[in-house]
Amino acid sequence: VTPFLALVLAVYYFDVRRRRESSGVEPGSELAAEPGEPVYAPTAYLRGEERALVKRFLERRDGIAPQRRRAIAAELAALVRPRVPADLQRLEDEPLLERLG
Repeated sequence: VTPFLALVLAVYYFDVRRRRESSGVEPGSELAAEPGEPVYAPTAYLRGEERALVKRFLERRDGIAPQRRRAIAAELAALVRPRVPADLQRLEDEPLLERLG
């Protein structure tokens, strides 16, 4: 029984760890880059790849389930919120992304 229990705990540990470390924005997700997508230049508050992610989110958000949409918006906003001015920091997640997009 002990070896079986050790195996179950190891699988559980790696499953929980993978879920905790996984990003909402990964290849194959709702915001995966499409072939031929333009390369975005950085702005005052966003790096080029962050700007591309925000653009993709704003374009595709209507096709994303509401709970997933809120989670992605929160994750993207958390990346940039420390770099924006105080008046923008007070905005909710999606309005902040709209202003930056």
